[in-house]
Amino acid sequence: MKIYVAIGKDDVELAHPLASKGFETINQLCDGNSHSVPWAPLPFTLIQEDNGRQLRSVDTPWLGDHVLILKPRAVTELAHLLDGSGELLPLESPANLQLFNSTVMLDALNEDTSILQRFSSGQIMHIRKYDFREEVVAKADIFRIPNVRVSSLFFSEQFVEEYEAKKLTGLDFKTVWSSSRAAG
Repeated sequence: MKIYVAIGKDDVELAHPLASKGFETINQLCDGNSHSVPWAPLPFTLIQEDNGRQLRSVDTPWLGDHVLILKPRAVTELAHLLDGSGELLPLESPANLQLFNSTVMLDALNEDTSILQRFSSGQIMHIRKYDFREEVVAKADIFRIPNVRVSSLFFSEQFVEEYEAKKLTGLDFKTVWSSSRAAG
């Protein structure tokens, strides 16, 4: 078993909120709760050029590893994995973008065997090496962890394999944890 985080590719379009408070609103979604009611679609834009370089149009424009932005094709292709893991929140954009909000929050991080940097308050600032409890993450396709203020989204092998099999574009995935069974 492996767990991944998403990484945006270098040459792909970016999704950004138009309002300055949009980033903070998105960060507040990282609490594992449903936010569909009340939900007012945030105005978003696609950035398709960076320093004179044209960026490729993709199915999953990049914003950060804590959020998943999807165009309609990605929503359709991944619907069966998204349904049990959270909710789709519409964004106000010409590309019919949707933001996936994971409502699966798993206390899966083994803090004793992970390599962590902490704030003076004791809250986790950064995780340099993840060690997840396999029995906790075994059935999750997409999840967050409660141990940090803005949790990354974590993805299962099944999710990554499905993303790649459907030839969806925009994201790469980095393995952040492998179970001991996967190593053999």
